[in-house]
Amino acid sequence: MRPPAANPPLPSVRSFGPLFAVLAIASACATAPKAPSRPPPLKVVVRASPDANDGQPFYVVFQAVSEKEFTAESYRAASDIAFTNGPGVLTTALVLPDRDLSVSIPSQDKDGVAAYFLLTHPGRSWKVLLPQPLADKYVVSVVASEIAVLN
Repeated sequence: MRPPAANPPLPSVRSFGPLFAVLAIASACATAPKAPSRPPPLKVVVRASPDANDGQPFYVVFQAVSEKEFTAESYRAASDIAFTNGPGVLTTALVLPDRDLSVSIPSQDKDGVAAYFLLTHPGRSWKVLLPQPLADKYVVSVVASEIAVLN
């Protein structure tokens, strides 16, 4: 007759250390707060008439600004930042007369969005401010050298 088999030794607490570490990390990841989702990008449609900028292409610069910064911004300063990625520049786009241009701009949490139209002969309204709270979409009209937000 054979003697009864001995029970195998129980694992020590130390051997469970790596398992506990993995479980602790997995638990922390599962309960970590999720980053807030960013709002969708702002959509801006620029409608340029055939006579916009005397029928010549022009640039529009979108910049995150406060109302105070927008008011103080000069045409020269706006044109200087257009191609240097100055502070707050969100995007710069080429506008063709008699065409619609659709632009997606990263959403802004606190600043408004300025649109600076770099025209050959700028009119009184060469810039517009889209203030907070921002809508999802704007349509901006360019007729000759005048700019107007339609919505």
